[in-house]
Amino acid sequence: MMRSFFNAVTGLNAYRTWMDVTADNLANVNTIGYKGSRPIFQDAVSSVITGLNTVTNTMKSTTYGAGILVDSTQKLWTIGNFKQTGVNTDLALQGKGLFILEDPISKVRYYTRDGQFRISRDGYMVNVNGLKLLGFKVDERGKIVGTGLEEIRIQQQLSPKATNLINFLQPTNLNASAQVPVNPFDPIDPTSYNYKYTITIYDSLGMPYQADVFFRKSGT
Repeated sequence: MMRSFFNAVTGLNAYRTWMDVTADNLANVNTIGYKGSRPIFQDAVSSVITGLNTVTNTMKSTTYGAGILVDSTQKLWTIGNFKQTGVNTDLALQGKGLFILEDPISKVRYYTRDGQFRISRDGYMVNVNGLKLLGFKVDERGKIVGTGLEEIRIQQQLSPKATNLINFLQPTNLNASAQVPVNPFDPIDPTSYNYKYTITIYDSLGMPYQADVFFRKSGT
C-alpha cells in the first residue's frame, strides 16, 4: 500500500515539473530568440527480485516499478517564424546555430539566439547589454579571409585623408602665397562673398555639426 502511495506522488511531482516547463514556454512566447523546452520522463525501478521457477527449472525475475521521474529537460530547436522589424541591424538565424558575443572588458564569450543588435558609438555591432558580436572576416566573394573570430565593426564614415586635389564649380586659381585679408566678408550679407558650401564635421564624441565654407574672388 505504501508503495502505491509513493508511486502516485512521483506522478504528481513529474506532472508539476511538466507544468513548470510549459508555463515557462508560454511566458516567453514573445521573447526574441527563445527556444522552448520539454521534460524527458523515465520509469523508476525500486527493486528486481530474481528466483528459480521450479516448474520450468529456469530463472525468473520480477520488477517492481517506483513511479516516474523527470530525467532532464530537452531544448527544442524548432525554427520559428521570421518577422520584419524594420531595423537593419536585427539578425535571425535559420537552422541550428548561435550568435557569439564577447564582453569588451572581461573577454568572456556568450552564446544566444537573440538577434537584436545595434551599432555602438564606435561602430561595433552590440546587443542591448553592450556585448560585441563576433564573426569571421570575408572578402567580396564571401570567402573567409581572417584567421579567427573578430569583432564586427561597421564603418559609418571614411577615415579622414589629406588630398591635394580640389574641384570647384568655377575655374579658380589658388595662390599659396596670398595673404589672408582683414574682414574679407560678412556671412550675413550674401553679396560679400561669391560662393558658400556647407559640410558636416564631427567632434571627438562623434556629434555632427554643420560648417559653412565661404569663397570670395579676389582682385588677383
